[in-house]
Amino acid sequence: MEEELRRVNERLRRVNRRQMCIIDRTVGELGISPSQHFVLMQLSRSGRVASQAKMAEMLHVSPARITLAMKGLEAEGYIERASGADTRRNEISLTPKGEEMVRESFVRFQRLNEQTFAGFDGEELSRLAGYLDRVLDNLDRMGEQMRRGEDR
Repeated sequence: MEEELRRVNERLRRVNRRQMCIIDRTVGELGISPSQHFVLMQLSRSGRVASQAKMAEMLHVSPARITLAMKGLEAEGYIERASGADTRRNEISLTPKGEEMVRESFVRFQRLNEQTFAGFDGEELSRLAGYLDRVLDNLDRMGEQMRRGEDR
């Protein structure tokens, strides 16, 4: 069992590294940074966002990282900020140029997904997703226990 766990963990790390290299290259071909890409995708999913702090919270990154990503996106015309209901905060939304970038990204990532999972049928993908969901649930429980200061 220990050898199988080692093999699975090693393969998960290799899959993650390879996928991240391809994703970074794909995003780079779009002319934006990975951080900027994450911001655009989140805005696409959620529509207007109330603040940079809320965006950082949604993406589980630091507000400073979001600020840097958003400055570049705004300068290139992909996002805009407008006064929200709370005048102390600016709502952030996609511009038409940002929406076009999101559409192009979806096309590229659809191709990436098709190539990544070539040869898998629907049932196999469903089982794989279920297995990975269980792993994520276990990791979430471990993280929560660590936050509470529990050893196990």
